[in-house]
Amino acid sequence: MTVEEADKYLNTAIQCFRNNDIKKTKEYSTKAIESYSKAIESGVNDQDIYRNRGIAYVYKWVYPEAINDFKEAIKLNKSGNEKNKNTDDDGYILNKIKLTGNIFNLITDILEKNESKVLPDDETLNLIKLVYYCYDLMDEIKINPSVVKEEKIVHYTKASTLRYLLQKDHTAKLRLNNAVYMNDPEEGEILKKVLCQLDKNKELENLLKDEDVKNYTYLTCFSLYSKKNELPMWVHYGDGGKGVGLVFSNSFFDEADLYRVQYMDVKNPDITNLNQNVQKKITAILNLLEKDKIKNTDNKEVKNYVNIILNYVSYLFKDKAYEYENEVRILNYRDYNSQDIKTAVYESGIPKLYIDYKQCISNENCVEVIAGPKANYTEIAAYAKFVGISKVSKSEIKYR
Repeated sequence: MTVEEADKYLNTAIQCFRNNDIKKTKEYSTKAIESYSKAIESGVNDQDIYRNRGIAYVYKWVYPEAINDFKEAIKLNKSGNEKNKNTDDDGYILNKIKLTGNIFNLITDILEKNESKVLPDDETLNLIKLVYYCYDLMDEIKINPSVVKEEKIVHYTKASTLRYLLQKDHTAKLRLNNAVYMNDPEEGEILKKVLCQLDKNKELENLLKDEDVKNYTYLTCFSLYSKKNELPMWVHYGDGGKGVGLVFSNSFFDEADLYRVQYMDVKNPDITNLNQNVQKKITAILNLLEKDKIKNTDNKEVKNYVNIILNYVSYLFKDKAYEYENEVRILNYRDYNSQDIKTAVYESGIPKLYIDYKQCISNENCVEVIAGPKANYTEIAAYAKFVGISKVSKSEIKYR
């Protein structure tokens, strides 16, 4: 039995889980565990094997063994394995299931707090489960660009940003701004509010009250091309109609980080309008949070981690009032120590945090520039053609 075959068992288990086939998930997880164990018994002392066996234990719902394997993988990584030292690579230790590096760092942090007795064992188990439940919900919402097919995607912005975003040498990149700057005051709170209202005993509000201003989420937003003549889009995101829409083909997007926003009615919380799999995954998160040792905890560290973990998925939900946007988002995560974080100063004078999207904007992936209904079409068209974008149009919306 080779490690490659063990990896195939694990990947099959994960796919079965995605298809809600629990029986086969456990069957292939067991085969993966047995195969990785044989490799370890034969003398292979590799962090990847411990990591993958840990993942297999997760999909078999055997969390204590999973945690032990993750700890061993962390220990081996710290011993100096050069190939996994680049923490900027998506996946890092847990790349077999496309977790972001930051989620692995979060798991590492949780386990280290457990070792130092800051986090009790039961709470540690539940926090690790919550990480995976939230990841699984994200995976359900994620869009593969091939699914978008020929539907192009529009990013609305001020006309003044064209000089930063469209450059003749095609080296410019979109900025993913820290989520605290979003114009909706309830950004990141919708899922938490719905979970609180769905809670039968109404005890989650204290747990999900996040008093810490730290926010690790960075994002940028798009709308489907079919919405290009929606007036609210230009009013809210296109500088009151004086801005532009940059139209991207699906080649611009990395399939790992493009998500379709989900809309929920906060006043009358009901998740039945969502995809059935999304409903199941939200219910799993709710059931986990309703456990006594989480919802009634007095441990501030546990509360803090619950909110940090939920923030990974919270920015994929908005109030139903915004459903007309049909929005998709790029999300990424960085803690405050990341060297990727940059600062820019705008009108307020307060430095704002952002990271660059990895893909450069070129005339091959930015296929059109739309001038807003109140924008200077002639000047915008001249600049767009200067940087190599031949298609420039003007919004057909009538707007004074």
